[in-house]
Amino acid sequence: MLAENWAFAEFSSSPHQQNFTSGINLIGPDVAKIRTLAITMFKIEKVAEGNGSVLRLVGRINAEHLDELNNLIGNAEPKVVKLDLSEVTLVDVDVVRFLGGQERRGVELDKCSPYIREWIQREKTANSVQREDDPEFKEGE
Repeated sequence: MLAENWAFAEFSSSPHQQNFTSGINLIGPDVAKIRTLAITMFKIEKVAEGNGSVLRLVGRINAEHLDELNNLIGNAEPKVVKLDLSEVTLVDVDVVRFLGGQERRGVELDKCSPYIREWIQREKTANSVQREDDPEFKEGE
């Protein structure tokens, strides 16, 4: 991720060497465009695998992507059996809860990073503790 304030230095052994920063404004709108692309980058690739399919998720996933992802999972033919998370770089709490729910429904979370796996487990534990403390949940048992 690009830092808010950063410096760029040119290293050259010859004063006649071409400036490798030409065409890029390092202070103005180009940096803002690069920063925006880095923040919002998310891609879904669908791959057929046996009797099912794999959705390969790439980049940063947040809550605004969940409707589209849910539709792709629900409408996939053949049915989605796996979410490949090997290229996921960042998620938010809504995504973690969504992934946990998909896993409970039988969708495999393939190549899930340890931090996401641990977060899913923490959310699952927190939700089960909340249910146990909820009087309505106890009455419904």
